[in-house]
Amino acid sequence: MKSIRVVLIQLGSPESPEVPKVRAYLREFLSDPRVIDRYRKIWKLILNLFILPFRPKESAKAYRRIWDGVSFPLLKHTEAFTRKVQSYVHPSIAVEHCFLLSKPRLEETLNRLLLENKKAEKLLFVPLFPQYSEATTASAVDAIFRALKNQVLIPDFEVITHFYNSKAFITSAAEKIQESLRKMESAGIALDRLILSFHGMPKRRIFEKKDPYYDQCLETARLLIERLPKFDSSKISVTFQSHFGNEAWLEPSTEEFLMRCIAEGAKNFAIFSPSFVADCLETNDALGFVLKNQAMGAEHFTLIPSLNDDESWARAFAQWIETHAIGNLQDQEALVLPKSKQEIVVPVQTIASTTMSVESKSTLRIVLFSLLLDLIGFSILFPLFPALMKHYLSLNPNDPFLQGIFTCIQSFSSRSGVSDFSTLALFGGILGSVYSFFQFLAAPFWGSLSDRIGRRPVLIFTVFGLTFSYLLWGFAGSFTVLVLSRILGGIMGGNLSTITATVADITTKTTRSKGMAMVGMTFGLGFVLGPALGGLLSSIDLTKYFPGLVRFGLNPFSMVAFCAFILSLYNFFRLYRKFPETFPKEKRKAVPSKEILQSLFPLRSFPFPGVNRTNGSYLTFLAIFSGMEFTLTFLAFERLNYSSVNNAWIFIYAGFLIALTQGVLVRPYAHSIGEKKLSIAGILLLIPGFMLLGATNSNGVLYLGLTLISIGSALSMSCLTSLVSLLTPPERQGEVIGVFRSMGSMARVIGPFLACLTYWKFGSYSLYIFGSLLLLFPVFLLSPIKQSRH
Repeated sequence: MKSIRVVLIQLGSPESPEVPKVRAYLREFLSDPRVIDRYRKIWKLILNLFILPFRPKESAKAYRRIWDGVSFPLLKHTEAFTRKVQSYVHPSIAVEHCFLLSKPRLEETLNRLLLENKKAEKLLFVPLFPQYSEATTASAVDAIFRALKNQVLIPDFEVITHFYNSKAFITSAAEKIQESLRKMESAGIALDRLILSFHGMPKRRIFEKKDPYYDQCLETARLLIERLPKFDSSKISVTFQSHFGNEAWLEPSTEEFLMRCIAEGAKNFAIFSPSFVADCLETNDALGFVLKNQAMGAEHFTLIPSLNDDESWARAFAQWIETHAIGNLQDQEALVLPKSKQEIVVPVQTIASTTMSVESKSTLRIVLFSLLLDLIGFSILFPLFPALMKHYLSLNPNDPFLQGIFTCIQSFSSRSGVSDFSTLALFGGILGSVYSFFQFLAAPFWGSLSDRIGRRPVLIFTVFGLTFSYLLWGFAGSFTVLVLSRILGGIMGGNLSTITATVADITTKTTRSKGMAMVGMTFGLGFVLGPALGGLLSSIDLTKYFPGLVRFGLNPFSMVAFCAFILSLYNFFRLYRKFPETFPKEKRKAVPSKEILQSLFPLRSFPFPGVNRTNGSYLTFLAIFSGMEFTLTFLAFERLNYSSVNNAWIFIYAGFLIALTQGVLVRPYAHSIGEKKLSIAGILLLIPGFMLLGATNSNGVLYLGLTLISIGSALSMSCLTSLVSLLTPPERQGEVIGVFRSMGSMARVIGPFLACLTYWKFGSYSLYIFGSLLLLFPVFLLSPIKQSRH
């Protein structure tokens, strides 16, 4: 007779219910690529920044509820079950148990077995998960091969990957259910509903990865129902428990189904979980404590225990194992039940498409490229502000616009005793606010107009206007012409609301976050390329090559302006030829001309829950952020003596991180985690980032602060845009997003001006510390919003 070693594998439990032990357990469990199967690198960031610091404390409370002072139910029942199975199998078979996440570990058990039993001729591994799934059985198989890879002499081995339809499991589970039902009947309790609650799974795994778990769960349920002949099968329901995150999971949810039954008048319930053969946190706490306490209105709630170490189950399982180990194929097949013919009512599992159509992707590429070129043209000016101000102050100090602003500032400066540099920063803030102020006024107008006449004509017209504004800047020989070019650019730059509405047109609720994340990535890339071009091209002074054109307004920054002009002109022709209308006539509302004109007054509320709070949080968040962002070049110039090229590298680095965060974190995870949650997380991440910038005294501190604010702003900006879009009806997207964008523009008016005023009056350190504390206000506004996940 062969010497056979059987290894029973279970998941495991923490060493104790103490928070550090639970955290270590969760870290290992949630680091398993079989458990979290997508975007692994970014998941590690989420796990360590957002889950492990907070979740273990709540999980520890649950584990304390099932802790007996020495061990957990899963560990005790598995140990006892192993002893009983050993007592029933043939003497040539040695049965051991191990855990994936507890002691004894699989590798430890296997090393001991092969060391003590060098003549073992066969290994039989049995993961104690009735239904196969990647997250459980496949994870156990991975652990088996990791444990075997260091062994020199490996005997024959077999892995039993499921037993959902075995006679041993089904018969024992049916007897367990019948036993509980008989007790309820003896107590005079008329059962209204028996719930077979399986562990949940994301639908994506079923549809995309073809995981057989769902089909095996249904077959388990059918086989169990066939063996409960005395109970009305119409009162037996299949549900799924333990959802994690906001991804679409198998339906119906156990909790929601139970609440619905109670609302319909059902009073007496029994619940059994066929996904588990031993009681654990998922049964004793999730079902036996949490769900029971939620079942307000139920008169009787019975949790049917798992099979644990029941004698009949251990005996039947031992026979099944023995047959697999030493029996022939016919014997093994005889212990598997034939496919059930039992009918079972379950909802059709559907999953919303997470991909866009080919046409939508093509349109998205066009509109994103257009946005990219717009943003390059807008941000190309950023690294030039200090030099730009000095140029016009020395060129024509008698310019009416320049003289009015500067005289007022100089008057305050002389009385306050602040430095000339702080005065220059305040002056830059005023000029920087001009563009955003007119963008603030125009964004709702363009959005509402596009709701009425379509997105295409609005985009084409505004891009043409932007093109002309850059040409005007190229010949801005006076400060007045520069201001006029910025005013025109701001008015036409209000088309961001139309671009955002276009993205909303071509995406669904499940792809909205991805679309907006692509917008965010484009913002990041635009803020990389724009300042980089501005910094590099600022070294080319066309007045030295064409001095005769100075009388027509040519200036040292004309090369930068002409670059923006060429890009915008190309954008205009490309949109004219390729951009399709995304908002067809049948979807448009009849917007009276009076209402469109009213949109020129953008500060107004909407009757859609959460929209006004989102708008308010975006206004306050972006006002604070843009103020810090705008003064960053002045801070770097003052503290580290940065040039225009050095400042360009600041924006390149920040833009690169923003684009990277949008692409690898926001785009894949925003909808599943929740746009509101990521927005709040991003805003909170800005706080230490701004504090570091306020304390900047070296390149290292500066770039560490930049890293935090770049990641934080990438999370917040696109997620807030997605959130307001998801909270808005389709026919009002242009209007509402127009107001949302105008809030952003107003923030870029208020933020730079107030930040520069604070910088001028109190200095850069006070500005950044005070600004970081104010970021708690948008978090306060966002917190009460209830976001639907449908």
